[in-house]
Amino acid sequence: MKKLLATIMILVFAITCVMAQQTRKEKRAERRAQKIEEIKKLIDSEHFVFEAHHAIPRSGQQINLTSMYDVEFRNDSAFAYLPFFGIAYYADLDHEGGIKFKQPMEDKEWKDEGKKGYSMKFDVTDTKDTYQLYLDISPEGYAILKVSPGRKSPITFSGIITEKEEEEK
Repeated sequence: MKKLLATIMILVFAITCVMAQQTRKEKRAERRAQKIEEIKKLIDSEHFVFEAHHAIPRSGQQINLTSMYDVEFRNDSAFAYLPFFGIAYYADLDHEGGIKFKQPMEDKEWKDEGKKGYSMKFDVTDTKDTYQLYLDISPEGYAILKVSPGRKSPITFSGIITEKEEEEK
């Protein structure tokens, strides 16, 4: 009788663990589907922010970014505030480093790559430099931004796509 009771308790415990595992998997799949839908809405609205978490200069050494660096996309314009690590072929006299611009995007091309996510290619020209940018976005919102300045060596950033937070007035 004791063996039968112990066997029943072990079976009940095992079934409970299996059911909890399935529930966890279902919740994870639901959160992933919700995130994919959220990213799709942001991309469709063309109003989102790429937050850079890592910089990967041409030397290949990944640099963790501890400050807030981003590129904001609003319809047909891009607003960039990114650091630069690499070789500058032409030095500015204003001593302002980094990659900074607030310009309309030229030759913008969007591609929906299905399960791979999205990709965007565009050019930006300002008074200091010309930039070619390539943005690859996973369905979950992880992103890689490749920047090719005309007067500096190329650099890559990895980060996430987020919604633009409204500023308080």
